[in-house]
Amino acid sequence: MLTPNASCTLYLQNGPGAYTRVYVPACFWQDEEDGVSIIIPGELPEQYRGEKRDHDYVVRGERAGEITDTESKRSLISEKPLTVDSLARYLFGGLPHCEVTAK
Repeated sequence: MLTPNASCTLYLQNGPGAYTRVYVPACFWQDEEDGVSIIIPGELPEQYRGEKRDHDYVVRGERAGEITDTESKRSLISEKPLTVDSLARYLFGGLPHCEVTAK
């Protein structure tokens, strides 16, 4: 069993210039040599899974604010968020979860 050691905020693109903010209050954040791996207990909506999610972002901790226009996106980018590489769902076994890899 993984013990949550962080929280994170995901910004998942759901259309051109449109993002859904997802705050995850408890996740397992692991820094790796080539980025980070984030284990999120439970699941995220199916539409957000897959590879090449290069317009999705993640920041460690809670970040308030939605991305609603170019200015709010610039504000997020200025904080140097990590770019999501992939988002996979693992809903089998005793620990259903999502795994996010980011750089």
